[in-house]
Amino acid sequence: MQLHEIRKQIIHQLQYDVEIWNDILSNTNPGNYGVNDWEVEINEAKLYVDIPKNEFNFNNSRFSANLIMGASKGDTSFDIPYNKLVSGKGTFEFANNQEVKITEVEIEIDKDVFND
Repeated sequence: MQLHEIRKQIIHQLQYDVEIWNDILSNTNPGNYGVNDWEVEINEAKLYVDIPKNEFNFNNSRFSANLIMGASKGDTSFDIPYNKLVSGKGTFEFANNQEVKITEVEIEIDKDVFND
């Protein structure tokens, strides 16, 4: 398996792993009542992969979401854009010759909604 394919698979998993980003969204400050949508942008060139150690890290990537604030719905709810730089690191394993699976990930992000 080539490095390019390993990076693509790790980025794809990071972009679509609901558990990772739901945890972050659930812990924003001052808190939110939901999210309309979210997106993770990780440039392949900013993802470093250490194959012998089965580790990866990335930085200066972007996480954005539209948070629902005030109340879960109705006249008292309003949307706030949440756009932050994100960094992270983790470990992976080879499930087989063609598949990589993230086993652990730590994300660093400013969880303050109003801090730009």
